[in-house]
Amino acid sequence: MNSLLRLYNEYNIMDVALKEDYDLSPTKFREVFELLLPGPASIRHSALDRYKLGPKDVFLSRRPDGELVGLAIVDGRNRRVIGHRSFGYAGTHLFSSPDDPIRLVEGPYDCIGKRDVCVFGSISVKHIKNLKGHVVLLCPDGDIWQDNMKRASFLRCLRPLYQSFGASIAGVELLSKGLDPAEVPYHHRFILSPQKAIEKYS
Repeated sequence: MNSLLRLYNEYNIMDVALKEDYDLSPTKFREVFELLLPGPASIRHSALDRYKLGPKDVFLSRRPDGELVGLAIVDGRNRRVIGHRSFGYAGTHLFSSPDDPIRLVEGPYDCIGKRDVCVFGSISVKHIKNLKGHVVLLCPDGDIWQDNMKRASFLRCLRPLYQSFGASIAGVELLSKGLDPAEVPYHHRFILSPQKAIEKYS
């Protein structure tokens, strides 16, 4: 709760974000803000931290050690981050092992299981670096393989150079063209090793 109040004060969130979105009085705003608790982010039970009012969602952005550093506000296709963009996940901190890797996805609604972690954007080298010491399974949206710039940026994550000072990559989950992780059950995904993914898509 202290970290939520720090964000409240440090970034003047009431004025720049939630108040204008929800038109709440200061008293009601504080009540809503303090009720940001772990819970499902959608009917798919993504278990991300959020609080919902009307059509808008608010997701908590945390560093791997659990420090709360920002709020991601989602309203349909309009998204913005107040504070800092980091990771969205359930629980108070990230943990992983070779037998229990983190599954890295792009958006909060792609988190359909407890091991899913979103980056609030496209998966990139900076996320691999920030997850140093963790084991990750990468699951980007299915549209990146048809976009030359997105594909090239993603493939950089798989290069041995970046893995030497970042997370250990257990594999890459492939989705059908144009689909997001939220639309594809785990047992319908095919996993490639990092090297095989580089060979297939470079």
